[in-house]
Amino acid sequence: MNLNNLKNSIDDSATKSKTKQKPIDQTIGETKQEVEKLTEYSKQEAKKFILEAFKNLGVEDTYAASIFPLKKFKEFFSLKNIGEEKHDLVNNYTLELFGSKLSNMLHSDFLTLGNSIGLSEISEKEQKTKFLALLAEIGIKLDDMAFTHIKSNSSFLWKQACTSYVMEKACGSRQARDLKKKDFLKLCDYLGVKRIDKKLKKEKLEKNVKQFLASKGIKHIDDLAYVSKSEFLKFFENKSFRNYLEIFGIKKSNFTIQKALNLTNNFGLTKKLDDKY
Repeated sequence: MNLNNLKNSIDDSATKSKTKQKPIDQTIGETKQEVEKLTEYSKQEAKKFILEAFKNLGVEDTYAASIFPLKKFKEFFSLKNIGEEKHDLVNNYTLELFGSKLSNMLHSDFLTLGNSIGLSEISEKEQKTKFLALLAEIGIKLDDMAFTHIKSNSSFLWKQACTSYVMEKACGSRQARDLKKKDFLKLCDYLGVKRIDKKLKKEKLEKNVKQFLASKGIKHIDDLAYVSKSEFLKFFENKSFRNYLEIFGIKKSNFTIQKALNLTNNFGLTKKLDDKY
């Protein structure tokens, strides 16, 4: 074989080799793209799953995330609770996000996680609006709001992050377990509640209760003798009646006829005039 033939033979081999190599490079590139797509899809799936979990746990904004117990979060996302597939999905996401698995997360990581999935920051005005909506949900109006209303509904109110936010702004701490009267007054000031003098409030309630009892045919002290305990208990559905008795420490749960009779003068009722003829 002469030199020209040998050169042509080598060139042909090189060309064939390149022809074979091209599909391999293309395949590698396509595979890489598929892996990237799959990775991005997994990220979005993880974010979607975590966001839904946050909402189920009542964590809907960055403030809620800042006060949420990390231990409770880890328990929810445990392998036993969410299964291997979801557990791996979330772990892979957190590893890439801040280099740590769920079991080793710090609270600062928790906040990073919340921000990464799109939790929004709710303004002070919005937090107050949400809190007022909670009060309305349990029938509390600002003008009639009393310390006992907040205290007796604490288990419901403090499940919501907006309550902690409002109390922290008003009092400097969340006061979830040990609300004091002085803190309640600070809350009133923060919400712009006009405080009514106790005596005036009592007189106003007494007037409302007297009108309410009159609507039930009870206009005199003597009329109370014909009212059964079951009827009295129904009166607690009236807000003024309920709030008035709460001033004296009487609730539906500890109500007795005798306690009601002891308050007859306070109800503003009078004795029926004796028939002289």
